[in-house]
Amino acid sequence: MLTAEGGVELRTISLPIRLSPEHGGRVDPVIRKEVLHLAAAQARDEAVRAREAGDYDRARETLSAAASTLASSAYTHPDVLEEIEDLRVMERRIQTRALDAGDVKRMKQRSYDTHRSRSGSRGRGQREDRDSGSPRPGREPNG
Repeated sequence: MLTAEGGVELRTISLPIRLSPEHGGRVDPVIRKEVLHLAAAQARDEAVRAREAGDYDRARETLSAAASTLASSAYTHPDVLEEIEDLRVMERRIQTRALDAGDVKRMKQRSYDTHRSRSGSRGRGQREDRDSGSPRPGREPNG
């Protein structure tokens, strides 16, 4: 993992997996949610790099694939549903070439917060309602 200072840090992640012969394997829901958030963050990173290289189609396809992957997980936690919606909005903005510097900054911030495991900070990079300037309904702004 890259540190904020640009160094490299080794991290080990342990996933609690339970196996029951009757029910099969089970991954802890918190772990599953974090894995989905990481997938969204990785897609944002890749989409930003593609956009910066001028490859808008690849950026859009990356976000579309990530949104579809998260949606197909059938995991209905509100944070995951918000990730899906945000990925789809960014996908549409890229498709119409309406993605602006503020959108890119929010995508980078959300990705950074996820990679740093700052789940409490995820709202910092949330979209604002473009008409009112206020955060999306149902979400409290972070100081």
